[in-house]
Amino acid sequence: MKLPPPPPHVELDLTPIPPAASPALVVLVSRTSAGEAARPDGLSERTLAQLHAATADGEFDARPGQLLLLHGTTSDGIRRTLLVGIGTGSTLAPETLRRAAAQATRRLRQAGIGDWHLRLPANLPASCPPDIAAQAITEGILLAGYAFTAYRSGADQARAAPLGAVTLWASDAAQAAAWRRGVVRGQTVGDAAWLARDLCHLPGNALTPQRFAEVALDIAQTSGLRAEVLATEELARLGMGGLLGVAAGSRDGPRLAILEHAPPGTERQRPIVLVGKTVTFDSGGISLKAALDMEQMKADMTGGAAVLAAMRAAARTGLPRRVVALLAIVENMPDASAMRPGDILRMASGATVEVLNTDAEGRLILADALHYARRFEPACVIDIATLTGASAVVFGSAFNALFSSAPAYAARMEQAGALSGERLWPMPLAQAYAERLHSEVADLRNVAGPQGAMLVAAAFLQQFAAGMPWLHLDIYNTCWNTEAHPYLPKGATGAGTRLLTQFLLDLPADDPAGP
Repeated sequence: MKLPPPPPHVELDLTPIPPAASPALVVLVSRTSAGEAARPDGLSERTLAQLHAATADGEFDARPGQLLLLHGTTSDGIRRTLLVGIGTGSTLAPETLRRAAAQATRRLRQAGIGDWHLRLPANLPASCPPDIAAQAITEGILLAGYAFTAYRSGADQARAAPLGAVTLWASDAAQAAAWRRGVVRGQTVGDAAWLARDLCHLPGNALTPQRFAEVALDIAQTSGLRAEVLATEELARLGMGGLLGVAAGSRDGPRLAILEHAPPGTERQRPIVLVGKTVTFDSGGISLKAALDMEQMKADMTGGAAVLAAMRAAARTGLPRRVVALLAIVENMPDASAMRPGDILRMASGATVEVLNTDAEGRLILADALHYARRFEPACVIDIATLTGASAVVFGSAFNALFSSAPAYAARMEQAGALSGERLWPMPLAQAYAERLHSEVADLRNVAGPQGAMLVAAAFLQQFAAGMPWLHLDIYNTCWNTEAHPYLPKGATGAGTRLLTQFLLDLPADDPAGP
């Protein structure tokens, strides 16, 4: 399967000379303590005069996200100048810059402009140094420039100008190394997000379990990752009743894809193991979902897509840390041979599970993958899954849930969430939730009613991660957008991709945090 092309590269221009004859220049404008737009250095007299007039008329005061598009060619040959407010400079945060760059990208694309320059801000506060600022801006541009057009044809293919040549310009090159480091990081994260979104947007008839496994192998081969895929016969030998049971109603058998990044000298490290729920389409099985919005269930493999994209980023950047990925790949369909409510599955761990709801399938396949992770003696195992609709009730789309038995790694993941804009909220793991999983006929049951459903699901997974440092990320509530966001499209968002990529990029080679 041929995936859509990756995003263009954002370039960096470190010269004191303004860009010549650019179709548009984006200027990030901060706000003074008096509540007025500041006067950025390096702009033409004409642009400064227009800014002054807009400020005097109360049309622009540089509040975060405020836009003002100025027309007319300046003496520098710039045809349009887009001013974007970023608020008070002393409180500037990476998310503000990410959103500002994204809003500029969306506005210019709507105006039919794909090629442009952005002036990097000067006098950054300590809370947002140049490398972090450049990364956030680059991410904002790439994330907002994304469009899935693989199935559009003719004139309908481009509903807005495609993202073209975007150059970041800084008149002061004193921070050149930091700017470059940030742009490279931002490009890495943006590339990962585009890959994950492309995978999540592919329909279920195109991205079957077999084809997802093939994509994983192709990416591994081109990125220098070691990889193998276990299919039905091998999974049966391993006793993976969760994977086999969920896949029983599909024409495509289950797969477990194993990818490994182990640069020379890291082969003996205890790895970070990433486990991704990869349900290429989830009908709910016999416990059939409602028809309304079921098409969104092609994105029920977002966890696996995020893991695969983060692994490619780790390989491409030469991450000096051993990382293993496990992708539990299935399709959940209501065939005559499908798993039924009341069935009992024997998992790879030997535990038996009474299936009360076939739509609670993600935890069944993750249970087998978590058990398989033990053979790697991981420093930490991290599963990520579109696991429970209850997460949307609790958080809306503002946060993702974080469950943890590894405090040091949880702290690192929260930091990655703050930097990436994919914020996390720590949730409890309590015996009271595990007790609700008691079954009269098996070791466990897979659901326990609607109350505390997100926490009960995490307690189920905890039974299979016991004894390992473990994090669980529930991303169901952020995997699909019904409305456009400054840098998240309608439809599949690729949730968790930026979070995992940031987490991996920030891992120290010797991992002093330990388990």
